[in-house]
Amino acid sequence: AVHGVMTGFGDPEHARRLNGLDLVVPDGQPVRWALGWLHGKRLPDRVYGPELTLRVARALAEEGLSVYLYGSQPQVLERFAADLRRRFPGLKIAGMEASKFRRTTPEEQQAIARRIRESGADVVFVGLGCPRQEVWAFEYRELLSRPILAVGAAFDFHAGTLAQAPRA
Repeated sequence: AVHGVMTGFGDPEHARRLNGLDLVVPDGQPVRWALGWLHGKRLPDRVYGPELTLRVARALAEEGLSVYLYGSQPQVLERFAADLRRRFPGLKIAGMEASKFRRTTPEEQQAIARRIRESGADVVFVGLGCPRQEVWAFEYRELLSRPILAVGAAFDFHAGTLAQAPRA
């Protein structure tokens, strides 16, 4: 989204992080439009995090793969997990862990990574909001050695704790 792009523009360290991720997609319409105006990239639509979350969850369920949910609060995680299980009965949720809502110590970071690895999760969904989730994905990318998707408010939207903006 625009906030993520501008955070990277104004903070060279964050720009380095964003550029170090495997894939960064235009979640917001203004980013999609800017790619067209500035670089001639005509994308048919944005890559909306909550929709991407459901598409990846569906694919994971179809392939018999599992996901780990990291971020938000315990009650949101429970509701989000229940929604995913209802939509995709074959989806394996290997584990879930709420955010600490602060920087973790190196020891805590190692313990979180160990729990995720030991869960056997094939993919990690991270819902911490921008720019925290991008920082988290960058910092954990080598500790986990598996795909990490920073999906923003998808946890809250699909848990029903936050309303999405109207489509039009």
